[in-house]
Amino acid sequence: MSTSTEFKDTPVLAPANSLVAQRLFVHWTMIPVVACFAGFYTYLSYIPLFYTDIWGHVAYGKWMLEHRALPTTDPFLPLSQGMRVVDSSWLSQLFLAWAESMNGAEALSLIFAATTWLTYVVLCRAFYLLSGRLSLAMLGTLLTLFITFGRHGIIRPEIFGSLCMAVLIWMLTRGEPWRSRAIVFAGREADDAKQPWALWIGIPLLFVLWVNLHGSFLLGIVVLGCHAVGRAIEVSWTARNPLAILKDRWVIRWAFLTELALAASLLNPYGVGLLIETVQFGRNPNLKDILEWYSLKLVDAEGIQFALITLLWIALYRFSRQRVSMVDLMLLLVFGCGVAVAIRIVAWYAPLFGLCMMPHVTDVGVRILKRWQHSFPLFQSAWAAPPKLLYSLICILVLWCCFAISPNGGHLLGSQPRPQERLYSPGTPRAITEYLRENPPLGLVYAPQWWSDWLAWAGPPGLQTVVSTNIHLAPKLLWDGYMRASKGETYWDDLFNRWNVQTVVVDKSKQTKLTGEVRGSGAWQVVYEDELGIVAVRRNSISVGSGSAAPKKEAGKQ
Repeated sequence: MSTSTEFKDTPVLAPANSLVAQRLFVHWTMIPVVACFAGFYTYLSYIPLFYTDIWGHVAYGKWMLEHRALPTTDPFLPLSQGMRVVDSSWLSQLFLAWAESMNGAEALSLIFAATTWLTYVVLCRAFYLLSGRLSLAMLGTLLTLFITFGRHGIIRPEIFGSLCMAVLIWMLTRGEPWRSRAIVFAGREADDAKQPWALWIGIPLLFVLWVNLHGSFLLGIVVLGCHAVGRAIEVSWTARNPLAILKDRWVIRWAFLTELALAASLLNPYGVGLLIETVQFGRNPNLKDILEWYSLKLVDAEGIQFALITLLWIALYRFSRQRVSMVDLMLLLVFGCGVAVAIRIVAWYAPLFGLCMMPHVTDVGVRILKRWQHSFPLFQSAWAAPPKLLYSLICILVLWCCFAISPNGGHLLGSQPRPQERLYSPGTPRAITEYLRENPPLGLVYAPQWWSDWLAWAGPPGLQTVVSTNIHLAPKLLWDGYMRASKGETYWDDLFNRWNVQTVVVDKSKQTKLTGEVRGSGAWQVVYEDELGIVAVRRNSISVGSGSAAPKKEAGKQ
């Protein structure tokens, strides 16, 4: 079998077929692929909006739209005044706030579903260029989804950073001729001296957008730097001469592209200050108390998941006949160490793992598929079936059906919007928020940081909390006090006195000790309670409060 055909998923159309037919006709294998992606979009559109930092980002965007300026300090945290704000997600926040003003929370759900879906479509396209087979490209995409499954439902500006990383991976696949199997289909050898001009134009444009969307742009620069350094190590080792890297075209080009991306990243409202702040962000001591910034532990779900993909990595290296690239090895080691330090890096490790593993998945997978074709003649004849227009029509029908039954699609087509209990996460304190709107608190509100953004967004105008999910903006002394109070430790009431807190909102399931302390305190009176939490006010302020004199307890569901 010739080299130009043995890796193909679909047979080449006969020369007699028209150009229109080649573009419109698809192979039957496209039907399950389209069905998977259409079903994935429908699944994403059903994910409810979580109650954490998405609302803080929307509030920031709304504030910027109203004031026509970037915030210099947090406008919603009076106890954090003086802490300088370097907003690395300002463009994402503006977009989210504009969308929410157009169509409410449904617009946020649509943006999340479309952006996340497009991220995996781009990754699948990149993996197809690496493997030359739809089946193996889908395998790589599903592997990426498996690694990031714990984070794919997070709705925040991070989704735009993930899309930018996917586009960068697609550019790298197109930019390095030895990565892509497109040259095999075209029947030519890889030209190491040739590099698409789109890479020189696309990378700076990508990073200009990325740096203003999300702080993960720095990881994209690290990816390019790994390509430059890895290629340099490979060349110097092969030539047994460190000076050989000065003559290698790809070492020079990756170095220039890295510098170009770094220069493009300076095109932001803060200049080099944003790069410095992004580098130093992970060193903020407050982050050690947040789950996604914990170091990796093999006894946790993320640790077990990481151990499984590491075993897969070893197995693929053992059975693959493909050469191990130093660039790929550097990417895996650098980002793998990043996951060990902070588990949130797994969102960026996953697509890069797919990028580095696809050559080996292709080598092993093609050999397995060949055995199946020889063992099952019926399978081989079905695989060789010609493309048809009917298959294209079936794909369009599947896409339309999944879009129509999705909440986003149904809403755009004129159906009734989803009820709030389906649109918002079950843990969202909607009933507590409704009570606070009816009985606006007079002073500062203590609330768990995971509810604070929602309460400030959906609560009465002007509601301010002790901290929010912008924990990096809380002074260290304030954050330590918040953590002690949240755990119901000694002197929690003294801290509330010092901060002049007049209203306390407590999550009963996650703050059981504080719940008991507030109930038993003579200085506080519970004025509202439901299955999620309680609201308490100072007894000396009840007579002053608007509508808060009579305690209200809600026993039923929200």
